[in-house]
Amino acid sequence: MRKCARLLTLACLELCKTLTTMSLVEGKSPVKWTAPEALHYKKYSTASDAWSFGVVLYEIWTLGASPYFLMTNNEVYEKIQSGYRLPPPPGCPRAVYQAMINCW
Repeated sequence: MRKCARLLTLACLELCKTLTTMSLVEGKSPVKWTAPEALHYKKYSTASDAWSFGVVLYEIWTLGASPYFLMTNNEVYEKIQSGYRLPPPPGCPRAVYQAMINCW
């Protein structure tokens, strides 16, 4: 039986050049990982950090699938502002998804 392993690397998002970003008045932000208040008001806090962590949990559970895969940055921005949240990943236990929801 063949064993497969995936490695997770957590790094400073500002240093990552491959992230899709949306231009804001004072700079750029990785839209799909950024809390609504941070996108709209440029207000960053431990709560906005928790939001990003929830999206990272989603990525971990899906083995690296891009969050909001079929949406453009503008679509993500509009949907998040209206209350949309990522759906539970396939096979994700309720407790794990609840941890994601608690971050959002």
